[in-house]
Amino acid sequence: YQRRVHGEEADRKVTSLPPTAQVAAQQGDYLGQQLNRRATGAAPLESFHYNHRGAFSYIGGGEAVYDSKLIRTHGAAAFWTRNILYFGKLLSWEAQRNVFFDIFWARYGGRDLAEVL
Repeated sequence: YQRRVHGEEADRKVTSLPPTAQVAAQQGDYLGQQLNRRATGAAPLESFHYNHRGAFSYIGGGEAVYDSKLIRTHGAAAFWTRNILYFGKLLSWEAQRNVFFDIFWARYGGRDLAEVL
């Protein structure tokens, strides 16, 4: 019984944050800062605090939804804002080019390869 209680408590702590890339990126930044502080002998940071910056969701048909504490929007404007922000996260121009062509092809060429071949 004791083991089960500890497992449930650990699970509650682990799953208290949404399993998203936004959380992982913030945790990675925090961990990097902690490791740098440890290497230089500086005092450790306070415990990790997640800062929710909003969420984009693609809903199909060239539309998306954005929801944050300050802004809620949907439609084509949210879709293109999502794509522009996504481009900014890509590290190389090759990746940006590939994603651009994928979006362009999906929009104007369709997704069914059987029609093309």
